[in-house]
Amino acid sequence: LMPPPLPASSNALRRALGSPQAPATLGCYLDFSCPFSAKMYTRLFSPKSAIKSKYVDSEKLRLEFYHQVQPWHPQSALMHEAAIAAGEVGGDDAFWKGAEALMENRERFTDTELVDKTRREVSAELAALVADACGLEKNEVLSLLELDPEAIARGEKNGGSKGIGF
Repeated sequence: LMPPPLPASSNALRRALGSPQAPATLGCYLDFSCPFSAKMYTRLFSPKSAIKSKYVDSEKLRLEFYHQVQPWHPQSALMHEAAIAAGEVGGDDAFWKGAEALMENRERFTDTELVDKTRREVSAELAALVADACGLEKNEVLSLLELDPEAIARGEKNGGSKGIGF
């Protein structure tokens, strides 16, 4: 079963490659911490993808990337937030470069690699990774990954990151 479609204006949770007028659209629900999602991402979305160059670049296919956080991986939401933050700071191009870097480096963010790290440490590493991949300032990306101090002050226990949390 497919989840209900996201609103058309929801660019935070959906990014697309290809023309909106393409005769076909393929929506993919992918997670940055999932090895199977990484394979699918590489085959479809990567700049090196033959499918992308043959069908997306020729406007025959539109690819839509939907964020699919896997809750059993604690870092999953943080990885998605890092990609979203890159897009917020640097636009679509930064999102895709950040997504590529996250997929290529997902082994650095497995459960066993992060078991002794705090949320702040993981967020700092993610911000550095995507900022470097996109040519952005690390602190600009990191500022979007920090917990919302106003939500904390209100007593919210799960306030999420500043406006981009899941």
